[in-house]
Amino acid sequence: MRASADDQTALDALSARLYAAFGNANGAVPDLDGLRDVFLPGCVIAKAVDPDAQVQDLEAFIAQRRPLLTDGRLTGFTEKETAAQTWACGNIAGRCSVYEKSGMLDGVAFAKRGIKNLQFVRLAGRWWISALAWDDERPGLSIPDRP
Repeated sequence: MRASADDQTALDALSARLYAAFGNANGAVPDLDGLRDVFLPGCVIAKAVDPDAQVQDLEAFIAQRRPLLTDGRLTGFTEKETAAQTWACGNIAGRCSVYEKSGMLDGVAFAKRGIKNLQFVRLAGRWWISALAWDDERPGLSIPDRP
């Protein structure tokens, strides 16, 4: 179930906006408020990097990340998709996305890889992210180069 060229372009653009929203390297200002134009109201966001996944709605997700990205604790932060596989059928779509992130957290440099699962819904002629879940590479969990 490959996405049409138009759908693929729209889904690629939504994914790019998601990744770009968090960057604060080189003086960039994170665009967390812009996530409201990317995520469907009522979406589910799950951080599954710990044994107990943290599940939030969009507003809680933004509220938790805003201070981290703007108070000086996390600096030079970048996050980018390195590979993805997308499918679409009618008004639903999904994407498995491999990504890299790096920066300085509390003065300590870090670089990690992870994998995100995005679910999309087309409403009123446009695509929205309806759900997001991710996990990060760690001992015992290797992230593939391609989904």
